Amino acid sequence: MVLLYWLIFAIILGFAWIDCKRTIIVWMPLQLLFNDMVALKYTSPILTLSIAINFILPLIFLYKYILKNKRTELTNEPFFFNKVFVLYLISYILSIIFSIAPFATIINATLKFFIKNFLMVYLFQLCLKTQKDLYLFLKTIIIISILISGLGLIESIIHNNPIQNFIYYSAPNAGSEIYRDRVYYIPPTIRGTMAMRYGMVRAYSFFGIPITFGIACILLGFFLFLFIRTNKYIFKPYIMWGTLVLLICGVFTANSKTGLIGLFIILFCFFSPKQIFNLKITLPILTIIFIIMIYFPGYINNYLSLFNPDIATEGGGSSIKGRQIQFETALRLFYLNPIFGNGCGSIPILKVTQNANDILGAESSWMQILPERGIFGAIVYIYWYIYVFKKLLINVPKKITLYLLLSIFVMETATGMLDMALYSTIIIATRKFFQIHKKRKKKRKIIHY
Repeated sequence: MVLLYWLIFAIILGFAWIDCKRTIIVWMPLQLLFNDMVALKYTSPILTLSIAINFILPLIFLYKYILKNKRTELTNEPFFFNKVFVLYLISYILSIIFSIAPFATIINATLKFFIKNFLMVYLFQLCLKTQKDLYLFLKTIIIISILISGLGLIESIIHNNPIQNFIYYSAPNAGSEIYRDRVYYIPPTIRGTMAMRYGMVRAYSFFGIPITFGIACILLGFFLFLFIRTNKYIFKPYIMWGTLVLLICGVFTANSKTGLIGLFIILFCFFSPKQIFNLKITLPILTIIFIIMIYFPGYINNYLSLFNPDIATEGGGSSIKGRQIQFETALRLFYLNPIFGNGCGSIPILKVTQNANDILGAESSWMQILPERGIFGAIVYIYWYIYVFKKLLINVPKKITLYLLLSIFVMETATGMLDMALYSTIIIATRKFFQIHKKRKKKRKIIHY
């Protein structure tokens, strides 16, 4: 119901007008509840709820804190991603110049990208000043985590998603061409069954695709565990631990190889290999795996599919051989304009003009960057990780920095479907966590990672 979405839009902006700072902090994880099917306007150009709020919030912020001169309420730190922002901007401008896609389409996509992934992230950093602000962010994460992982768990049990069904059927002309390439969820009443892999549901939760659901659970769980690990319980311990367990369940109900690999890597942020493979830890894990194998014997195929194309095809996933074909196709498109690429958003056009259907959904950040933004875009992308790694090391322990970024890099390489705004927000919040932690280290016991 479009009217319901407009009401949500009005409520959020109303809170922003009353307290813009707190609203921005809450909004960054809150927007995970609204996928691209939640729209205020469905006619072209489609205006989603998230895009609309991301456009309006900066204007309210400008009035409240700049024009009204309330800057003392904000942090005075320079933007964490300032140098990266400049290089990304240059990369996208060059992409626009050399793009084979329609100019209006490219400009629209570029504006959306920079507003969500840089401007909103910058505003979030400005607003995240005190420990109280950090706790507000964590409280929001806990609530959002319970909602998304809870819905995913329900979905896997009842083989249905009432929230996504409501969103789908409430949209005008549901199932028409305006939804192509925008969402993968199709109600089981239309599809005939839920999206399955090896006999198990692939839960969507509130997301447009299961992979993004699993990855979101990992990133939210990582930040939550920072507080648990340092005994900072802003809720009852059983609530925080219970939420963490739900998020881990969310990774498994998403039924994605990418999420499982990302989860394994991020564990090294907090545990050494000796600790991970300690009997006290491995025994419960092996017990859980054993139970999964009994009740969901097909789950092991998630791993076997990496090496067996036949198993991958059966599960509707990709094998190493399948991804190799995709990469070869992406490289062929890359060679058409290797320096600056064929332009942002050009892959759908190239699939037709260059007979490149083998690239499928370009399920890797490299398959998207190389054909569209060329070698320059790839260099900028690599520099992002180098730059963030060096800056995080100033405040964040090396082990946490290394494995957090490695997990993000591996997942992006595997799928390219990560929410940049989400992991950038988590990075900034993690940095703030350790900044505050260091300021108070003389007054409390230090936890060594």
